[in-house]
Amino acid sequence: MENIIQGEIVDNQYILKQVKQLSTQSVMKKQQIKQLSDYLAKSIHHDDQHLITINDQLPIRLNNDEVNQLLNELEMIERSLH
Repeated sequence: MENIIQGEIVDNQYILKQVKQLSTQSVMKKQQIKQLSDYLAKSIHHDDQHLITINDQLPIRLNNDEVNQLLNELEMIERSLH
């Protein structure tokens, strides 16, 4: 299964380079990753479809399976940051 997000850790920050098949360039700190994880974990039980935005402009639709996968990816990233 392909990752929902792709990027790299640089200077204790996550450089987000791609969400699904869309390229982006965003820097996420550990606190931002935690906030996104918390939001998704709470909302997954309420809806079948979810929207996240890239750069506060481009909405991306995720189903529950994709949200679960994204939560796993975010957890691994969060553990890698100090």
